[in-house]
Amino acid sequence: MTERRPNPQSKSARAKKRRKKIMIRRALIITTTLVIVLAAAFVVVKVVGPGVCNSEEETTETLPVPDEPAIASEATIAVTGDILIHTPVLNSVYQSDGTYDFSSCFSAISSYWTNVDYMIANLEVTLGGEGTYSGYPTFSSPDSIVTALKDAGVDCLLTANNHSYDSGESGMIRTLQVVEENGLD
Repeated sequence: MTERRPNPQSKSARAKKRRKKIMIRRALIITTTLVIVLAAAFVVVKVVGPGVCNSEEETTETLPVPDEPAIASEATIAVTGDILIHTPVLNSVYQSDGTYDFSSCFSAISSYWTNVDYMIANLEVTLGGEGTYSGYPTFSSPDSIVTALKDAGVDCLLTANNHSYDSGESGMIRTLQVVEENGLD
């Protein structure tokens, strides 16, 4: 017969940990849903003005056909794939003052990203914090990657992917905080 040991964590600590896990799961579900919806969306979204799409049940009148479509607004949305920082990339952006400058990584593409209304990228790394930088197989990058992406025209960073837990729970939460602090969705 095995002896059951008491759990050293208090009930409130376990409840707090459980709430935190639920919050993280919800964030991952929402982000994953957003990725699926955006992947299925058109690059250009056109919103038609009111009254143009009436069904037969609503009216028997024939609506006049305008010379030009009634467009209330138009937006361009662009999505790019994985921003994944392997060790050679990390080493190539290292500066003599100990910082990391990723701006050169996006200089050739930033003109495309800044010419759309909303730019989305998949951040395939975590931001584990100072001194935790690593490449494959567990990616952790400096916070300056987020700044460089924002400066290159990115508006939203998706973080729900197979590397979102590379720096553990604290790295995943920290990544979300850094993205938000930099004003990105």
